[in-house]
Amino acid sequence: SASPVASPSDQAAEIARLRRELDRTRMERDVLKKLGRQNWLLGLLFEGGEVGVGIAAEAGSCGPRLPADVEGSA
Repeated sequence: SASPVASPSDQAAEIARLRRELDRTRMERDVLKKLGRQNWLLGLLFEGGEVGVGIAAEAGSCGPRLPADVEGSA
């Protein structure tokens, strides 16, 4: 038996749907990348001890003090 051939309008609709899905997937990927970088930086700042203190000092951090366990390791 022969496979049914989709009409050009059906193909165009499918392509449009796939493009929307691809755009959404790319946005989700970009958000996850940004979150990963933020989590990595937070890990350095608050779990990295001397490395975190050095990064905060280089950044000219004037905000709240680092947690005591990090400040004590410098």
